[in-house]
Amino acid sequence: MLNATPYPLFGFIEPTASFRWQLPNGFAVSIRLEERAGQRYWYARKFASGKSYQEYICKQGELTEPALHDAARKIETAVNAQQSKDS
Repeated sequence: MLNATPYPLFGFIEPTASFRWQLPNGFAVSIRLEERAGQRYWYARKFASGKSYQEYICKQGELTEPALHDAARKIETAVNAQQSKDS
């Protein structure tokens, strides 16, 4: 079961650990809440073609759907650029 905190302002639910986020084109990233220097932050991650990609999203409590979309798009762009470079 997913434990989540509702954020009615955004109409979005912030999960408490990790989940998978998928763009409309099917590109998916792993979203994780990580603790650094005593604070908790959301990061998007993807492992593709032997390389790890990471993108900062926001502090805990500030997660929005547009922020998830933007982070996934940035990683998708980086993955595509690396794959083009490797070809």
